[in-house]
Amino acid sequence: MSHGPEFFQTMMGRQFYDGTMPEIARQLKRLADALEVKAPAAPPVKVPEPNAPPESAIVKTLELSTGHVGADTAEKMDTISEGDGGFFIYPADRNTDYPHCWVTVMRYSDYGWFVSVPQDPFDEEPLKVPPDMQSLINVLRYAQKHDIRWLVFDRDAEIIPGLTTYCW
Repeated sequence: MSHGPEFFQTMMGRQFYDGTMPEIARQLKRLADALEVKAPAAPPVKVPEPNAPPESAIVKTLELSTGHVGADTAEKMDTISEGDGGFFIYPADRNTDYPHCWVTVMRYSDYGWFVSVPQDPFDEEPLKVPPDMQSLINVLRYAQKHDIRWLVFDRDAEIIPGLTTYCW
């Protein structure tokens, strides 16, 4: 219920709608035009692409079948991945307690492992390794010859020609 005229019906309301509002619109247009003239649209900002990592930061990984290690090695790798997470390889031709290198073994799903490839080559050097790890040593030698840093053993991965395979 209204007790008098609406705002637009008053003298002040008429002045507001007929004078003040159009003046506000004119001033806003003038400001917009002035900004357009004085500040042309900025060119689009080009976001720089991230730099590629240095070649030395990229390492090769080989995915291969778990069939390239014997059943005894596979069992030992399961045990290692659940325990110490790796094992030492010792030079066989020296009577030393100083290991040649450490090999990391981590679980990869339920059917394989991630295995680090030692950087120090041991080509045909005789090594002291547990007998149940010899089949892995052969794969590590292959990986070193091909500059591979990590192995991913997976039961569904390909058989690599030239590497020994085992049925288990």
